[in-house]
Amino acid sequence: MAHNDSLAETLEYSRTLLEAGMTGLRNAQSNNSSFNPDIASAARGALKIAAIGAGVALLRPNLSEHRNRRMRTAMCCAVLGFCAGFAWRTRRLTGTIVDSASKEISKARDQHWLQLNPVDYA
Repeated sequence: MAHNDSLAETLEYSRTLLEAGMTGLRNAQSNNSSFNPDIASAARGALKIAAIGAGVALLRPNLSEHRNRRMRTAMCCAVLGFCAGFAWRTRRLTGTIVDSASKEISKARDQHWLQLNPVDYA
């Protein structure tokens, strides 16, 4: 069953899904009182991992590299270490947010489907 949606309808539906996801984010944030402290402590912990990554990159035994290249490598390792550490430390919080947002998006999708496919119980 193919529906020929106009661009305006598609954009409206996309906006509805985005708003549903943001509502889920706000619900998760209001239900979790330690939302901001969790993020701050995760960032502090991830900075430690980033420093370790940069240090390991700088302590490599290859001395023939130019200083700029070693610094770029250290910065890349620091960024990767920070991202990995932050993602790991916020995995439970992220899971809560994703779960809440997906529930809201599912409600919006179901409502949209019912609008396109009305159920007649007669």
